[in-house]
Amino acid sequence: MDEDLDIDIVEMFRYSNISREFSTSDIIFKQGAYADKMYVIVDGDVNIDVDGRIVATLTPGKIVGEMALVENLPRSATAIAKTDCRLVPIDRDNFLYIVKEHPQFALFIIKDLSNKIRELNQKLL
Repeated sequence: MDEDLDIDIVEMFRYSNISREFSTSDIIFKQGAYADKMYVIVDGDVNIDVDGRIVATLTPGKIVGEMALVENLPRSATAIAKTDCRLVPIDRDNFLYIVKEHPQFALFIIKDLSNKIRELNQKLL
């Protein structure tokens, strides 16, 4: 992919005044819950749990909860703070605004989803 399209997602959201702090073991959202926002991980690590099994650990610069927001479906996993962390919530309206103003953000989301699918496929082998 063209490097000009890459963005530093942490720097893009580092100074957001709407960030949320989570302590280790805090539940960020639960599998099956209604989704009204996704999150950008600015600091800390987040475990992704599906049916009681940790399937991934996401680090700063990753996003979490985007599937349910984009699809308008219930959460497919539970997100749990693995460490103390700071996340920036993005609701549907802000998501659409950011995509409109920064199209490379949409490409970042697509690339991130593709990487997550690729990693899950490797675990299935």
